[in-house]
Formats: sequence, structure tokens, C-alpha cells
Amino acid sequence: MATRSSRRVSATATVRPVAGATLTCTGTDGDGKAVDIPVTVVKASDRSVTWKFER
Repeated sequence: MATRSSRRVSATATVRPVAGATLTCTGTDGDGKAVDIPVTVVKASDRSVTWKFER
């Protein structure tokens, strides 16, 4: 399995801190190519949010 590194990541969408909510961040890989990074809220409380970033 190939490993990709990201040089820059941004997410401009607003997502509610509710389990199952999703958004897509945009990044730039080591070669300068744009990549989409799907993100899902796994669990959330009034004090913390756990995110899952897809590869």
C-alpha cells in the first residue's frame, strides 16, 4: 500500500459535531496535486469531537 503525505490541508465547510456528520477537506500531496480527504465525525460530546479521516 502506498503512503501519501499531505503538504497542506483545508476545510471550509461547517459541520455539526454529531456522530455520522461528514465533510470533505482538500489537501495538496507531496507532488503538488490536489486531493480530497473525506472526514466523518465518529463521536461528539459537549467537550470533544472524534474525527475519522479517510486515506
